[in-house]
Amino acid sequence: MSSSLRGHSLQRASSPSLLVTGGAGYIGPHTLIELIQAGYRPIVLDDFSNGSVHALKRIESLTGHALEVVEGDVRDGALLDTVFRQASARGIPIQGVVHFAGLKAVGESVAAPLAYYQTNVTGTLTLLQAMDRAQVRTIVFSSSATVYGVPREQPYTEGHPIAPVNPYGQTKAMVEQILRDWCVAHPERRAICLRYFNPIGAHPSGMLGEAPQGIPNNLFPFITQVAIGKRPHLNIFGKDYPTADGTGVRDYIHVVDLAVGHVKALEHAQGTTGGFVAINLGTGRGTSVLELLHTFGTICGRQIPYEFHPRRPGDIAECWADPSTAETLLGWKATRTLEDMCADGWRWQDKVAKRSRWTPGKIDGAARGHAGSVCPTGGAPRAHGTISAGSFPVASMEAKWLEDFIALAETRSFSRAAELRHITQPAFSRRIQALEAWVGTDLVDRAVYPTRLTPAGETFRAEAIAMLAKLDETRAMLRGMRPASQAVIDFAVPHTLSLTFFPRWLSRIRAEAGLPDFTTRLMALNVHDAAISLVQGGSDLVMVYYHPRQPVQLDPRHYDMLVLGSEAVYPYARSKPDGTPEHVLGEGGPAPYLAYAPNAYLGRIVDLILAGAQPRPPLDERYETDMAEGLKAMALEGHGVAFLPESAVSREVASRRLACAGEAYTETMEIRLYRERVPAGAPAKPLVDALWDYLSRTR
Repeated sequence: MSSSLRGHSLQRASSPSLLVTGGAGYIGPHTLIELIQAGYRPIVLDDFSNGSVHALKRIESLTGHALEVVEGDVRDGALLDTVFRQASARGIPIQGVVHFAGLKAVGESVAAPLAYYQTNVTGTLTLLQAMDRAQVRTIVFSSSATVYGVPREQPYTEGHPIAPVNPYGQTKAMVEQILRDWCVAHPERRAICLRYFNPIGAHPSGMLGEAPQGIPNNLFPFITQVAIGKRPHLNIFGKDYPTADGTGVRDYIHVVDLAVGHVKALEHAQGTTGGFVAINLGTGRGTSVLELLHTFGTICGRQIPYEFHPRRPGDIAECWADPSTAETLLGWKATRTLEDMCADGWRWQDKVAKRSRWTPGKIDGAARGHAGSVCPTGGAPRAHGTISAGSFPVASMEAKWLEDFIALAETRSFSRAAELRHITQPAFSRRIQALEAWVGTDLVDRAVYPTRLTPAGETFRAEAIAMLAKLDETRAMLRGMRPASQAVIDFAVPHTLSLTFFPRWLSRIRAEAGLPDFTTRLMALNVHDAAISLVQGGSDLVMVYYHPRQPVQLDPRHYDMLVLGSEAVYPYARSKPDGTPEHVLGEGGPAPYLAYAPNAYLGRIVDLILAGAQPRPPLDERYETDMAEGLKAMALEGHGVAFLPESAVSREVASRRLACAGEAYTETMEIRLYRERVPAGAPAKPLVDALWDYLSRTR
């Protein structure tokens, strides 16, 4: 044990709110159930790159508790600020954090170490900074026995030297050190690092469990998938270890026991005045691969075929935990047996199989199961798990999924492909999963880095390209059937621009550009949907805001761009008779604040402004909407301060109905116009080209 927590003075409030990062994976949902049953009010933050929204819906069904879920990245400091701020504004301030979010695969960490340091370490630093701004002082961290490295003694105690042997374990060790220093700097802070050994099993209801995408990283999902015929056999690496049956020995712990450990850790942390501690969570008993295999076979009533292979480099013979610190400090002890783990895991896998659309026994030989040894040198199981492709049948397919898949096939990167497709990575990942569910098999091998396609994926890629080519050909033909006299330009414009900048800009174009008469067809959308409309052929031109830290990324190989201008966002409040604002940010107490909804583009810009403010002005949130016009109307009625683009309030400022409430709090955005470089719609192309030529010459 690295150090100890101090004192016993704080009492847990009734239904305290907690932020649970990465709460939609494998361990997270089980922990959410235990937290809810213990009287906590969890707020879940997950980017769903490895998490499942279905798991969260099942939690609601099991507990009767409606979850509050925020989709986002733990590295997004502005989003974290919004989550903490809005919870406080609703009278349910967040009192602690359970931090699961992060990348979890040992092999991938070796291939892509910078991604692991960026997500796991930088993500935690961003979270701690947001916690400091919100004055949240308690965190329970999902650590791992991988921090120990090669064993110098058995069992592992918390005093064992910290010597991880892979980047994944190194990130866990670095975060532990950061948390230790965080607590030393301010003694009232409380951090508990839970070093997991090998979580397996599932919720006893059979409604929650581990369902990894593609090739699993851990032993237990391989066993369960072989049992139902999804994989032909299990590969066991090493039969000549100095153990009772020659196979590797590990400390397996029921995932529900592990979840209960988080509740106990929170209760202990909130009963102290501050400090740091690291605690093992394990059973204290080692189980060999063959023992686990045979126990599972007995429980499910099936033979589990297996083959022996040579040892893998780096694997060790045995490792298990000394869990005595958890029992002494937390009053926690694992109570579920190996049989319980196997029975609950089988119940879950059997239900998954009944929902699945894949055909048992048909799987590529390269993806056959293997019995990996999860240990301090090989990594703890991922804290995220996802429903595998095919678990939830999809009746229909959308063309944009094909475009997503082709982008992924070209880039071999989920993050890069998501950028090219102008959507968030979590949304992109869900669309690829939906496509795989519709096809009925895995198209992407997620166990390697860079990402590659499965054999089925390579075959489907050619078909997807052909299908999209046919759709584009048909669309071009139909658009070409529009009467030539019908001169129409379809614009997609965000709501705020459609009411402010766009009308004045269009008037100037009609007066000065010398274009033939044309009809303007306007779609007022949010920024994201406006960009997507151009990508999907729903508009000829798109006008959007652009900020480098909240970019709208349209691939310059396929889309031309012009900067039409720029405008700043400032805070505004109703004017007094003398022209000064009724409220000024940073002066006096908290200013009544009129906020954008978290998903609003302008709301993200405001979050950047507030995150960079030194000091951050105190705010008392009174109202929320995703429309700038709605905020302006509330500000004009004197309800508070709203951040608004200059063009949205130019008349109100000129007439002294609104006044700037703090010139230091500002960001400037570009106003950009995009067009498809080679558009499919022939009728509008000459007119769009003429407009583009005029704008290029006169900007």
